[in-house]
Amino acid sequence: MQIGPMQDDEMLLIYAFIRVTRSARVLELGGQLGGSARNFLAATRGLPGATVYTVDLIRVRSQAANHVTLKQDATQLTAADVHNLPIDLVLLDCHHYNATIHTLRVLRSAGLIRANTTLALHDTGLHQVSRDPAHKRRPDVLRAQPGFVVHELVERLVVEDLRTVGIDGSGRERWAAIHAHRDVVAEGDVLQFRHGLTLMQLDRALDNELLRSYTGIGVDTGPGTGGASG
Repeated sequence: MQIGPMQDDEMLLIYAFIRVTRSARVLELGGQLGGSARNFLAATRGLPGATVYTVDLIRVRSQAANHVTLKQDATQLTAADVHNLPIDLVLLDCHHYNATIHTLRVLRSAGLIRANTTLALHDTGLHQVSRDPAHKRRPDVLRAQPGFVVHELVERLVVEDLRTVGIDGSGRERWAAIHAHRDVVAEGDVLQFRHGLTLMQLDRALDNELLRSYTGIGVDTGPGTGGASG
């Protein structure tokens, strides 16, 4: 398994998510060696309007005609940089709080982050100290439990802020999260090495008007015993 910038299993999860949700327009903050961009390009292949944007302080080589690379600070990002079109998935992987929040607020205020936009935050998991001794030298490390440290504080802080107060900080909208890693390790259990990946969408109910329209037309809403899955 790759243990570099983004792990193979994490890329597989994002690939499958994009294919299932048909998320054609992707923006990533932090491109590094271009591995995640290759994954995005493969996942969006054949989708109408497929475009991948990569923002990084270093120059990232464009890998396709529909791969737009921007060598700039994320705090300089504007709606025009993504052609003023809505983004379906945003990967936040630049490890800078102000740049991350700035990008989200710019896109949200321009209407480019919508109710069905997915935010993916990388490096939200834990690292074992024995596997990552460099953490011992970092003054900002938080110890989650004996033998484990928080991998990247920024992304975890952003997740918590989105969950509790939303992008604009007002608390009027909150984001629900799915964490593709574990924080709690039972005694004797072995935590598989994960950088950590969190997927977030606006916390919203399904269309209740649509649900009510089915009332009385043969939908069994009583106690059930389960159903087939395949």
